[in-house]
Amino acid sequence: MAFWIIATGMTVAATLVALWPLFRASPDEVATRGDHDVEVYAAQLRELDADVERGVIAAGEAETARAEIGRRLLKAAGRAEGSGDGGAAGWMRPGVVAAIGVVAIAVPLGSTALYMTFGVPGLRDMPLATRQAPSPVPGTDIEGLVATAEAQLRSNPDDGRGWDVLAPIYLRLDRPDAAAIAFRNAIRLLEPTASRLSGLGEALTRAADGEVTDDAKAAFAQALTINGDYLPAHFFLALDLSQEGDYAKAEIAWAKLLDISPKDAPWMQIADAALADARQKTGTNAPSTAVAENSGPKAPGPSEADMAAASEMSVDDRQAMIKGMVSQLAARLESNPDDLEGWKRLIRSYTVLGDNEKAAQALTTASDAFPPDSAVGQEIAALGEELGLAPAETARSAPPRPSEADVAAASEMSAGDRQAMIQGMVSQLASRLESNPRDVEGWKRLIRSYKVLGETDKASDALRTAFQHFEADTAAGREIAALGQELGLADAEATQTQ
Repeated sequence: MAFWIIATGMTVAATLVALWPLFRASPDEVATRGDHDVEVYAAQLRELDADVERGVIAAGEAETARAEIGRRLLKAAGRAEGSGDGGAAGWMRPGVVAAIGVVAIAVPLGSTALYMTFGVPGLRDMPLATRQAPSPVPGTDIEGLVATAEAQLRSNPDDGRGWDVLAPIYLRLDRPDAAAIAFRNAIRLLEPTASRLSGLGEALTRAADGEVTDDAKAAFAQALTINGDYLPAHFFLALDLSQEGDYAKAEIAWAKLLDISPKDAPWMQIADAALADARQKTGTNAPSTAVAENSGPKAPGPSEADMAAASEMSVDDRQAMIKGMVSQLAARLESNPDDLEGWKRLIRSYTVLGDNEKAAQALTTASDAFPPDSAVGQEIAALGEELGLAPAETARSAPPRPSEADVAAASEMSAGDRQAMIQGMVSQLASRLESNPRDVEGWKRLIRSYKVLGETDKASDALRTAFQHFEADTAAGREIAALGQELGLADAEATQTQ
């Protein structure tokens, strides 16, 4: 209602403005055009006479100009006399009255008709600050676009193209569960392609905190049956082999991936580190594919579809994605430290990424979560030995080396005091090993210390106790046995096999 009141007032004001000149005009108030011209020409004659007196213009030229101005003056005077003849004055003249009527009717009706045709009475206001604000970059409101697409799919759930477009967006938004549903619908409604199946496998992997599950592995395998050179599927299947600890097959898979991938593929750094790790575990000393890529003929490059899929994610994005999945797994284990398989997966993942320091820290945390003498604790320890890792706690818990002041003080002691000090340090080491029996370096130091002190029986007892915590066929067990043989401890090899 307020709008129409304001609009009516503005229309009345505009009509009055248009009518004002018609009401104002009057022969008594405004000189006619003829009278004005007479005044102008009379002034020109006066100026001409002044120019002649000053000698600015010649007499002959002045006469010619005077004649022309006089002619025009007479003509203007005739018009002025004619304009004053009869008729109504001012706005009461018939023509003016008709014009007033037309304006008074046309302006309100015309403006109302135009507004009803082109105007929008219910349009929201558009403040100046809003209109002057920078326009949003197209595509930045991803959540809004996703919400719109979801609304359309709710009304038309059989729109396969819609699911196909939405699925990879869910992955970028870190919504793997929704992405898996979208990929399944796209595969069902359209057709299974290598890209869609690999996307489904990646979504299932990310939903499982980076673990390549059986369903994900099946999706990747099916993708390769459609396109045997589809690179993302090769990547995740190789990752699965590393996670399962099948390093012989993992070495082959990573080497093949590096061989058929372009140099700027987003997974090259990860694949090269994983290949080196697999070769270390299998004892293969061959150079990595990334180093020796020019040593032989290269396998056929990826297809256009492979390149398009690889170009969808930059090197940093792919690296960030994988590290993000590992970080999610680490965060989940903080709230659920009893997940044995999760710890094993995390330790292997850090090793595949080449981050042995974090792998050792994860091994330490996992060892603290499970009793060392339990089957689970021994399984964690065996994994660390398999990967060549030592718990970070081992390094931290090692007794500090003596300072210069300690050495000086020891040199001033008597032989008996010095012997007592050394025996006290050895006793502390033995006590610490009772609470942390998985410290292989600690056991080796304790056995050597007893031998140096001449306490061979205690050295043999420590050797037997160490064998109770380390299996004979492990690297740690073999180190303990070798030390016993080196020190000449009786029945070292027989003790190991008990």
